[in-house]
Amino acid sequence: MLRLLPFAITDLWRRNRRRTFLTVLAMAAATVVFSATTVIPYVMNVIVDNADRSPRLAVTNRAAMNRGLPESYYWKIARVPGVLAVNRMSWFGGIYDDPKHQFPSMGIDADNPDQIWPEYAINHELVVRFKNTRDSAIVGTATMRRFGWRTGELVSLRNPVIPLTLTFRIIGTINQGPDLTIFLFHRDYLEEALHRPGLVSMLWVRCATLDDASRIAAVIDEMFRNSSAETRTETEKAFMAQMVSNYRPLARIVQGIGLAAVLAIALAVLNAASMSVRERTHEIAVLKSLGFTAAQILWGLAV
Repeated sequence: MLRLLPFAITDLWRRNRRRTFLTVLAMAAATVVFSATTVIPYVMNVIVDNADRSPRLAVTNRAAMNRGLPESYYWKIARVPGVLAVNRMSWFGGIYDDPKHQFPSMGIDADNPDQIWPEYAINHELVVRFKNTRDSAIVGTATMRRFGWRTGELVSLRNPVIPLTLTFRIIGTINQGPDLTIFLFHRDYLEEALHRPGLVSMLWVRCATLDDASRIAAVIDEMFRNSSAETRTETEKAFMAQMVSNYRPLARIVQGIGLAAVLAIALAVLNAASMSVRERTHEIAVLKSLGFTAAQILWGLAV
């Protein structure tokens, strides 16, 4: 019995190397494009699913997140039974040296990031240094590698909305956790630069257990009902799902473009295959006369 695969490979390489190379390259490109567009919704779902196991609550302004909350809410929430720790967060959205070079940058309370986000494994010594250094920053290793930063280096970020540039000294890195692109710095440093202390973007609340989360969320919202800044308290999963949902239309557009590109590449490959068949009409006739079946001939022409 003839060994068809070695025959097909040898014939493929000897007949038209340029066409073979371009066809293989097109198929590889189609695979990469399809994988890249498919992974986007998968990553979004993973982010939401990972938050499902977290006993954290996100507290934001019910009217709109960008309206912020009074930082005085911190002390009231911290006294709620079942609350282990509270951290005030202010979004900065800094840009490094180019508008494309943006990453999650936010000011946080420096005394308890290890308690609020234990999955990042920020050790206590680093927390102490973070707390005692006003312009300090802790940066995820992905961002460190992206820009070639080193511990101890001074880095300046500018806000794209307001005319403000802040310079930070990197005192440590985050080597594990769900997001290794984050840039955390001292919230008080930002408040002093803005000259508007007393307002935060949101508060993160860590509950004693996951079962306490729903009860504590209801208590917090009831506590500030009918105030000038009513709250919306959600589990981290609900909060992340809402954040991710804002990008789902864009993800669908990217998927559509990716599928269109895959289809175009597939048509080009089919066109190359049809050209190969037309060029080998006489060869096919010879193979048929020698007793090859249609399936065997098709296999030899396809690879």
